[in-house]
Amino acid sequence: MTGVSVPGYNPGESVPPEDEVSETPDPSSGKDAAQDTGEANDGDPPVVSIRTAGADEQEEDVSEEQTPTEAAAEVVEQPAEDAEAEAEPPDPTPRLQRIVATLRSKVTVKRVRIFIMGAVLLALVSVLVGTLTAEKDEVPPLVVLRPDDRLEEMMATLQETSSTLFHIVDFEINDRLLLKHFDVSDESFHAIDTVLIDRGKITDQGVIHLSTLPNLTHLRLRESDVTDAGIDSLLSCKKLWILNLPHSRITRDGLAKLIELPRLSQLRIGSPVLTNDVCRTIAKMQQLRSLHLIGVPVTDEGLRELAAMPRLESLYLDDSAVTDVGWDWLFEFHPELHVHVNQQHHDRDPHSHQHH
Repeated sequence: MTGVSVPGYNPGESVPPEDEVSETPDPSSGKDAAQDTGEANDGDPPVVSIRTAGADEQEEDVSEEQTPTEAAAEVVEQPAEDAEAEAEPPDPTPRLQRIVATLRSKVTVKRVRIFIMGAVLLALVSVLVGTLTAEKDEVPPLVVLRPDDRLEEMMATLQETSSTLFHIVDFEINDRLLLKHFDVSDESFHAIDTVLIDRGKITDQGVIHLSTLPNLTHLRLRESDVTDAGIDSLLSCKKLWILNLPHSRITRDGLAKLIELPRLSQLRIGSPVLTNDVCRTIAKMQQLRSLHLIGVPVTDEGLRELAAMPRLESLYLDDSAVTDVGWDWLFEFHPELHVHVNQQHHDRDPHSHQHH
């Protein structure tokens, strides 16, 4: 098959009539042609060249277009430029922005966690408060018993436990309640040897009632204006060891009767009707070891009479009339005495100590 080369020819178009077809020259001139082209192939068919009108112009156009080698060179040069661009140091701004965004995200998460924990804690506290409030509401209200009922319960407890102490300290009683609930004829109460009534008013009637306790050794009646009649009833209490009547109205004659109590060793008496003369009467109670006079105007002379008591160890005088001369004499001649003046140690008391 004969090869045909038609530069600038489009197969879809027809060849114009004025185109010339030149056949390859004869063999004698083929050598020159082969030399011109630089190639000679034995046995190859002759090449027919078809040159059309305007072929020279088309060749010039083709020569101005990029050859495939030049296009490839440009393609190779483009990646090189990209590589140089990539080799430049990256901009740190985007990285910093990512770090800041990450930190903000962590802070946000932490805040969310704190908020959730606070909400949970608040809910737990609310539940706890609600529970406590509910339990508080369920507790029945405190029932305040009348003194009558309280004394009745107290006496029932004393019967069950066979206690030896009868002590009224947080509610008031009087003669009526005492006689109603304290049945001294009941043998279950005969073991009681200490009666302390710190609240309420007991008169001679109540003292007479208590004096029938066979083992009474300690009697204290505060706020009770016991008189000589009450003292008379106590003379039957031969075991009485401590008598404390700080608010009585006992006279000197009534007090003198206490000398009949052989075991009485501690006496605490307050009475607005007693004077300094009672010191001579008390001095005859030679069994006393402790004496406390409240509101009795004891003078220096009365102090000397009291200090002469052979077994006296403690002497308490409140609101007395003793002068510094009297106290100097006492500490000089009776330094063994434990002395209180108005509920405190005297400055010169050798036995001064702290009270708790």
